[in-house]
Amino acid sequence: MIKNILFDLDGTLLPMDMEVFIKQYFHQACTFFAAHNLPYPDVMIALQMASKAMMNNDGSTTNEECFWNHFSCFKGLKREEIEPLFLQFYKEIFPQLKPKNTAHKTMQQSIFSLKEKGYSLFLATNPLFPKIAVEERLHWCGLSLDLFEDFTSFETSHYAKPNPNYYLEFINKNHLRLEECLMVGNDPVEDAIVETLSIPCFLVSDYQLLKEEPYPITYRGSSDDFYQFIKQLSPHK
Repeated sequence: MIKNILFDLDGTLLPMDMEVFIKQYFHQACTFFAAHNLPYPDVMIALQMASKAMMNNDGSTTNEECFWNHFSCFKGLKREEIEPLFLQFYKEIFPQLKPKNTAHKTMQQSIFSLKEKGYSLFLATNPLFPKIAVEERLHWCGLSLDLFEDFTSFETSHYAKPNPNYYLEFINKNHLRLEECLMVGNDPVEDAIVETLSIPCFLVSDYQLLKEEPYPITYRGSSDDFYQFIKQLSPHK
C-alpha cells in the first residue's frame, strides 16, 4: 500500500531542460565570480570537479563537504573566502535563472490533492545544490518546502542520484518502509533506479530525459495520466 510519495524536482515538478539549465548555471556562476577577481576558466574547472565529486560521493562526507573539499583545493581557493560569495550568488543571481515557463498546473494540482488525501510527500531532488537553491526552484513552480515532510540538499545527503544509497539514506532517515513508497520522476536512470529497491516508479513523460531505460518501470505516462492515477488512490489516514 502506498503511503509515502517521493518527488523529483527538475523536469518533474518544475518544467525545465536540465542540460540547458546547468550550462546557464555554470556560466552565470563563473561570470559572477569573475567580477570578484576569480578567473572564469578556473571557476568553471573547479565547479565541474566539485560537481563530479558529489555525483561519485561514497558516503564518507556530506555532499556539501565533498563540494568544498574539491572546489577549494583548486588553485588554492579558500572556502572561508568563497562561501560568502556563493551565498551572495544564490541570493542575487540564481533567481535570474528561472525558466520562462515554470507553471506546471497539473503537477501542482496533484501535490495538493495528495496532501488533502493524507499522503506523506517527500522532495527527492538530486542533492547537488544547497537548501537555498532548492527553495528557490520550488518557488519557481509555485510550491514550497512546507508541503513536504522532508527534502534532500547537499547539506544533508551523502550520496547523489543514481546511487541507490541516496534513496536508502533518505528513506532510512525518515523511517519509511520501502513497500509503502512510490517515486515520481522524469529520469529513467536517476529516478527509475528505485525499482532495484522494489520501490515502484511513475515516470512522468512531459519532460522525460531521453535516455536508455535499464530498469523496469512500473508506471508511466504524462502529468495528466499521473493526476488520473492519484485520483484513484484512496484517502490515507
